[in-house]
Amino acid sequence: MQRQNVQEVIKVGPNRRVILPPSLFKQMNLQEGDVFEVQTAQTMLILSHKSFIDSRIDEGLSDIRAGRRHGPFSTAKETLDFLHSRRKTKKSKM
Repeated sequence: MQRQNVQEVIKVGPNRRVILPPSLFKQMNLQEGDVFEVQTAQTMLILSHKSFIDSRIDEGLSDIRAGRRHGPFSTAKETLDFLHSRRKTKKSKM
C-alpha cells in the first residue's frame, strides 16, 4: 500500500496536546501509545514513528545515562542470583 502525502490542519489543545485527525491516524496505521521522535526544521515539526524496539533501546540508553544499571556479571549464575534477590525484595515490599 503506497502512502500519500496528506496535509491536515490541526491545533494545539489544552496541556500542549496535539490531536491527529482520524483519517491521518488510520492512514498511518497508528495505535494508541505509539512513540514518535520529534525534530524541528525551521518552522516545522517532523514526527517520525518509532518502532517498539527503537523506543525500548532509547529507554535503555536513558537508564544507562541516569545510572540505572547493574553488573557487569562474571557468570550467568551471578546474574541469576542478582535477579532472584531483586525479585524477593520486590515481593517483600508488597
